Amino acid sequence: MFIIVCSAVTLTGCGSGALDVVSLTTSELRLSCGPVTLESLPPAFEELPPLDPDARAALDELVNGPTGREAAGFDQDYDWSVASRTDDQLVLFGRGTTPESGAVNAQFVRENGTWTPRSWGGCNIEVDVDGFGPARVALEPDLAPSAASSELSLVINERACASGRAPTGRDVVPIVTETDETISIAVLVESTDGDADCPGNPWHPITITLEEPLGSRQLLDAHTFPPRPIGPVPVAD
Repeated sequence: MFIIVCSAVTLTGCGSGALDVVSLTTSELRLSCGPVTLESLPPAFEELPPLDPDARAALDELVNGPTGREAAGFDQDYDWSVASRTDDQLVLFGRGTTPESGAVNAQFVRENGTWTPRSWGGCNIEVDVDGFGPARVALEPDLAPSAASSELSLVINERACASGRAPTGRDVVPIVTETDETISIAVLVESTDGDADCPGNPWHPITITLEEPLGSRQLLDAHTFPPRPIGPVPVAD
């Protein structure tokens, strides 16, 4: 079980107060990739059903039918599985055969007894939980930690639409996993109420207290799978 105590994290806005406690069990956490939901963390890709003849026919229609030019390479660069299926809808998940390939998904509806492609494209495998969405993590500019640091000055960038507003007044939940070699940090942000547009969200400061000094351990942003090294805020942002 993960127990996250906001008083252990310094940030601007921590729900209704600094003593709020947000508890999340591993069973509540999941990974999503667009319309695909992976219930285990880390993901057990091998538990997803492989393509059967019916699903293979749907993928062949996507690649070889009228949409084929737009979906070129989908059948070659990914290991495909069935993410979900009903009588009327089919969702396929493709995991890249190389790290550069990433992940993709394809959605189909059944029309006249045949699966018809409705949407397809790349997606990021991200951690989420009901009521929360993921945030990217970067180092606070000019506050890079040293080996002796027991606190990390970080900034987060909410991935969900939030009308360009910082998460002030909403729960910000860091999930920190420390090992001898790495410190993995996944930050979840409470979703906004009501509709929100997507002009891009500001970077927002937080400070995380470690159980032990940083030392030579690598910092990883674990809001995506696989986790990625934490670096400075990207120049484009």
